[in-house]
Amino acid sequence: MLSLVRSSLCLLVATSLLAQSGIAQGAADAKLDAWMTVKSLRVGERLLVRLKTSKSVEGRLLQITDEMLRLSRREEILVLKREEVAKIYLLPEDSKEAKTYGAIGGAIGGAVGLLSFIGLGISGGRGGGVTGSLLLLGAPVVGGLIGRKIGERRSRKLIYETASQGQQRVGP
Repeated sequence: MLSLVRSSLCLLVATSLLAQSGIAQGAADAKLDAWMTVKSLRVGERLLVRLKTSKSVEGRLLQITDEMLRLSRREEILVLKREEVAKIYLLPEDSKEAKTYGAIGGAIGGAVGLLSFIGLGISGGRGGGVTGSLLLLGAPVVGGLIGRKIGERRSRKLIYETASQGQQRVGP
């Protein structure tokens, strides 16, 4: 009877150790698979990288290795270490959604500018002056830019997230 208890206990401990190593291996595989997804991106893809410091960096992919990510941003080249990265989003080149939101924002901004111009003209009696002209011209531009940003934000795709941000994720 005692040998049966010992055997059962040894089997339980061995099974538990194997299960833990399998879980650890599974987590390591998930981390590797997630970064492999990032490594499969083409050079020139537009990315938004959120760092663990909460800073965000946008740029075009130049190079990626197991340890780092190199982005081109205007006139500078950024090298980001893999351990600094919290999330990576793939940005669309020029999505229809961004254009649509930009047009809607521009139309709303234009209406606000026109109504403000008319309101200033009625209250001032002379057509709104310089302030009214600035509102008439500037509001559609500002509205369009805001709308476009909203459209881009809605169409970006999360392709990498570190374990410190929750579960390691791959793709949308």
